[in-house]
Order: sequence, then C-alpha cells, then structure tokens
Amino acid sequence: MLSFFKLENDMKERILFLTVGTGDKNKLEDSLFAPIRKSMRDGDFTHFILFPSWVTGRNASVICGEQEFRGRVECRKLSEKGMENDADACFAFFDKSIRAVRRQHPDASMTIDLTRGTKAMSAAIYAAGVRNAIFDYRYIYSEQRDAMGRAIVGMEIVGKFNAAYGLYLSLFDQARELFRSGQFAAVPQVLPIENAPAELRPLVKYVNHLAGFFEAWDALDYQNAAFRYKNLPPRPEGDLQGFDRFIPSPEIGKLIDNMAAFPDTIEITAPARLKPLANYAAPVVYDLWANGRRRVLRHQFEDAMLRAYRVTEMIAQVALFSRGYNGENMPQHDDDLDSFLMSKGLTLPVRNGRKLMERQNAIEFLKFLDNAATNWPEHRRFGKKLSELTKADDYFSKRNHSILVHGFVKKNNKKEQELLKRFAEVEAIVTCLVGRANAPQLRKLVTFPEFAK
Repeated sequence: MLSFFKLENDMKERILFLTVGTGDKNKLEDSLFAPIRKSMRDGDFTHFILFPSWVTGRNASVICGEQEFRGRVECRKLSEKGMENDADACFAFFDKSIRAVRRQHPDASMTIDLTRGTKAMSAAIYAAGVRNAIFDYRYIYSEQRDAMGRAIVGMEIVGKFNAAYGLYLSLFDQARELFRSGQFAAVPQVLPIENAPAELRPLVKYVNHLAGFFEAWDALDYQNAAFRYKNLPPRPEGDLQGFDRFIPSPEIGKLIDNMAAFPDTIEITAPARLKPLANYAAPVVYDLWANGRRRVLRHQFEDAMLRAYRVTEMIAQVALFSRGYNGENMPQHDDDLDSFLMSKGLTLPVRNGRKLMERQNAIEFLKFLDNAATNWPEHRRFGKKLSELTKADDYFSKRNHSILVHGFVKKNNKKEQELLKRFAEVEAIVTCLVGRANAPQLRKLVTFPEFAK
C-alpha cells in the first residue's frame, strides 16, 4: 500500500491512475516508458497508482523504481493471470481499488489515464471511474508517426476529456425517478452542483430548487413551499432533460399561496366570520386527501391511514365552520350545542379557557344539526356522510387519540386497492365540501405531485 507523504498546507492531493500495457518489446523506452512519464509529469500530480497485468508487471516496476517518482507511486497488479482480457473481472478489481483509495483520501482529486493495457482494461477502468464519480480522463496520442506508423518519440500529446456531462445526464435520469417516487430530499444528493459541468449547472440548480419546493409541499409545509416557489431560479433554456413535466403552473403557485395563508389556529367564534372560512379551508382539505392518496401509491400505508384519519377530522372542522362553529373554540352558550351535549350527556374539554370539540363529537354534532335542519341541502349533510364512513371499518376511526394508544396497524401491499377505494369514498365527501363545480380543477392541482402514476 502506498504511504502518501505529508503535503504542504496549500497543496491538494492529486492522484493519477494509469493502466500499463506491453508496449513494443524492442522499444520499451520509446513506446511505453516515455509516454507514461509524459502523462505523469503533466498535471502536478502528487501520487500515482499503476495498474499492470501479470504480463506487464515488470514494466510497471521500472517506473516505480525511478528516482523522479520514488515514494509517490504504487503498483497494483491485476489479481489473476489472464484477467486483462476479462472486462468484468477488471472492472471489479479497479472498482475495489479506487474505492479503497477514495476512503483513505476522500478529498483528493482523481484522474485516470486509460491509454495503455488491453481494450478490456481501458473499458473497465473508465466504467469503474464513472462509478466512483471520477470525471477527468486522459489518453496519449500522436499526430506525427514514422514510416512504420508508430508515434514519433517526444511528439506525443496528452489528450484530456471530462466525463461529467455524460455522467450528469444519467444522474438526471435518477433524479426523475426520485421525483416520481416522492423522494425529493434525495435529489440534491444525486445531483451535486459542485461537480456539474458549466453548461448543465443552471439546470442542476433549477432541478434542486424544484425538488425543495415539492419536498415542502409534500410535507404540508405550505409556508416553505410558497417561499420556494417564489424563489425558483429562472427556467433554463434548452433541453430540460424531461423535467418540464414537473414544472408547477402559476395556478399551483396561487394555490400554495392560499394554503400558506390559512392559519394554523383559528380563535374567532363569530358565525358570520366563520362561515366564509369553510370555502377558504376547503383546498387544504383536498390537498391533505391527495397527500394521503400519494402515500398509498408509494405503499406507505400506515402514513396513508394517519392522513385519512386527519382528512375526516378536517372535513368535520370545516363543516362546523359552514354551520358557524369553531371546533377549537366552541361557544360558551348555544341552544343547539347545549341541546346536543345534554342529549349525549357530554361535557366538552376546556383548554386555555376554550371549549374544544374533538373529531367524533364533531361528527355526532353535525348529525344532530343535520337532523334538526330539515331544509339543509342533502349534499351538505356531512355529519351523516362522515358517520357512515367512519363506521365502515377501522381505516378512519383507528386514530381517535394517538397511534400509541391503539398500536401500530400495518397494512400489507394487498391492501393498496382497498385503501384506494376508501380514499375514493373520502373524495366523494371532499367534493361536496369544495363544491362540485370547483372540484375538477382543484383536484387537478392538488394531484399534480402524483408523479408515480
């Protein structure tokens, strides 16, 4: 193992990996050693690792023993005879070696010279380099040759190319899959802007910001999502590598702004001020429904069930708004409320001087109001609808107080269609809540992040 010498504080480790071939056995100096030295001298490298085969190990040892490179060069011979013609075996060997060096020297810059060795070795070391995020490659060539077609000694040229562009195109493919699966937080890790080629940096920056927007929206953090939407970089020109389908419309930006403006806590109790809140809160309910449905599509069934419970709770809260009640601050005296509580033998809990009405009591109170108001439209009788839904099975009633009280109920993959059916039943109620005229367009907006389907 090469023992790297201590560098000056302002020096960065620069490592050059080189494959070693046979060269012309009659002219090893001209055909092999001189070109290798030229590559090693070009680039201010601090360390060198040579990869010879069993056949070319002696050639590599000549370079290792030269005074100019002594102490800075290591030979790592292929582990088996004949491996130089097996691209898969070479890849495994190079990949393991490069990863070992990367672990020891994570901050070093790395370059690969794939000129010498067999074609299998050249192909394998390039693949291993790309796999380990090495972007800089080089090869030795010459435009001037002798009568025999051989490169003229001293006239060799160090050709260089950067693999970052091609690599980042493949990383864009991975990032699109992360978008489709809802793994937005992982996108900047897959698409680091530090190593991106200059021509792709605007798109990398845009995609990472876009992922941050969807991450916030998917987490129901509307304030952060609104901020990120307003601060999206300008849309890059040219090929968007398939990300144009993920760009949110101005209508989505407006929806996010409206949901961000909805308060977390509502203290008002005046019916005239509460009733308009029902329309204001309806998009939040629909978005929470869509959020839960996405969890089903991603097979996050426990999370989906928790959101299903929360959706029914919010429907009850918003339905109370439409009736002039605030579940977080119920009136101290109200004829209908007093009659309901007396008929049920209930006393509402009080927190910070406010009467609170939890979900199940809210549903029962809505049913009470539905029965009392004979002229109330049938499609607005949410007490009856919610009561029938929550009694159907345990999907929407299992979380009355907390997950710890009721335990963890795991739903396996066979439950996907059953859960989707339940979410369809909830959507029918949500549609009534937001209004059938508004529902199609609002559904289109809140399901926009449903990239899985």
